[in-house]
Amino acid sequence: MAIWNERIRARRIEKGITLAQVAEKLGVTEATAQRYECGNIKNIPYECMGVYGEILNCSPCYLMGWEEKEHGEEKTPKILQYYDRLNDIGKHEAAKRVEELTLIPRYAKEDAAFVNAAHADDYAKAPEELKQLEEAMMDDENF
Repeated sequence: MAIWNERIRARRIEKGITLAQVAEKLGVTEATAQRYECGNIKNIPYECMGVYGEILNCSPCYLMGWEEKEHGEEKTPKILQYYDRLNDIGKHEAAKRVEELTLIPRYAKEDAAFVNAAHADDYAKAPEELKQLEEAMMDDENF
């Protein structure tokens, strides 16, 4: 197995990415992605090399064995790596959860300015989830 094949397989497994996900991003069948990975297809299209780098968060040069350092991993915080793996609904939910954490003094930086709401507490038109969140906050003895 060539270094290219070893590295794309190792990175894919390390990142918890399935062959189906790789195939979808490459625009090929899962069988073709598997043949790229195991070395049955020797001439991988150059377009795929760049896509592999994006999928696996490293440079194509690293994957080809031309560089020893993985570029990207140290640049991208782990939270963003997880975020990138979410679909649109998941990204929306993640943003809501992070926003909620910023409102809890225990998780916020001490120098972060907290903004008091300048609106009425009228949640009559708010989604049920928001109503439940407010009720939970009001019931919290540390609030």
